[in-house]
Amino acid sequence: MSEARLRYFAAARQALGISEECLSGANGLAGLIEHLSARSPAIAQLLSRCSFLVDGRRREPDRTPLPDGAVVDVLPPFAGG
Repeated sequence: MSEARLRYFAAARQALGISEECLSGANGLAGLIEHLSARSPAIAQLLSRCSFLVDGRRREPDRTPLPDGAVVDVLPPFAGG
């Protein structure tokens, strides 16, 4: 079972109330997002607008596996850029 370290930035950090956490057992990036979205409708809505970096590279959720020990950055849209 793989484990990923998630780092939340800006509005994602505020919505989740934490800056990072480790999660195990997600089936790829899409599964990880599904797991997080189940926490609340507000979090699901926010995550639908976020970008995701896996080990420093932008990835699309639908086709991205998560290697064991992956670092996933959750980046909400930023104003002005």
